Amino acid sequence: MARDKAIEYGRLARQGTDPVQVITAPTVPTFADEAQAFLKSYAHNWKASSPREGQFRTLLATHVFPHIGERYVDEISPADIRQVIDPLWQKGHHAQAKHVAQMIGQVLNFAVDEEHRTTDRVSPTKAAMQNYRRKTDIEHHPAVPWQNVPDAIKAIE
Repeated sequence: MARDKAIEYGRLARQGTDPVQVITAPTVPTFADEAQAFLKSYAHNWKASSPREGQFRTLLATHVFPHIGERYVDEISPADIRQVIDPLWQKGHHAQAKHVAQMIGQVLNFAVDEEHRTTDRVSPTKAAMQNYRRKTDIEHHPAVPWQNVPDAIKAIE
């Protein structure tokens, strides 16, 4: 074991890489690994009868991991988050898209707490959601003054 490491470090030195930097380099987990660590760390906060953990795992596996699961948590940008959210939003699943964005934010905040990521806690998901707003060009009917409500109800009947 020690001999194998010595041979490996010698090979790295001959290639021009400092073996000390390789040994002391921090390891940054992938998003999938960080999500598993988050779930393990926070699972005790959920009630035993609650389906929340199962829903969390299912949504991550279905919508998030295929897009950013293998990306390192310190490399995930708002564009990566939009890549996850956009298909859901385009299909009209707005609430689910927001929920997935919140879940991604929770995992990235956990990564900040674990010192695997140095960016602001809220900015990636907040920036990703900037372009996703519901349409506001809906015209509503004017409200009926309360004095005219009986007449309005008679007109409807």
